[in-house]
Parts: sequence; C-alpha cells; structure tokens
Amino acid sequence: MINKHSYRMFFSYNKMGDMMDSTIIMIVGFIVSLIAIVTPIVKLNTNITKLNMTMTCLNEAMEEVIKNIDNHEKRIIYLESRVKGGNDGDYNS
Repeated sequence: MINKHSYRMFFSYNKMGDMMDSTIIMIVGFIVSLIAIVTPIVKLNTNITKLNMTMTCLNEAMEEVIKNIDNHEKRIIYLESRVKGGNDGDYNS
C-alpha cells in the first residue's frame, strides 16, 4: 500500500522543475512552428526559381523564332518580287 510520504515524493514538483518543463515545451513548440512555416516558404522559393529559369529559356527560344520568321518573311518578299518581275535585289537587306 502506498503511504502519504511515497505519494508526495512521486507527485511532488518544485517550481524550478515546472519552469524547466514549460520552457522545454515552449522551445519544442517554437521549433516545430518554425519548421511548419519555413518549409513552404523554401518550396515556394524553389518553384519561383524554376519558373524564372523556364521563362528565361522560353524568352530566348521565342527570340530565335522571331528571327527565323523575319528571315522567312524577307525570303518570301524577295521571291514574290522576283516572280512579278520586280526588284532583283538581295533578300538579306
């Protein structure tokens, strides 16, 4: 049977122990909250970086397509003018 003295020893807390326990719980809670906030921010930053790289690549590819279209347009104008008996000049001008 449990006497009063052993019961008090088992369940007695001093103020310092309570303070340490609550401090540890607050620190662990803060770290968990920090991880929960920082993880999505890091993922968002990674996705934004990937999208920026994709947009840069697409922009370079689009500039190349525009150059090709411009070159084809000049060739077509040259060929049309040649068929109609017009100017027999250089199509690169």
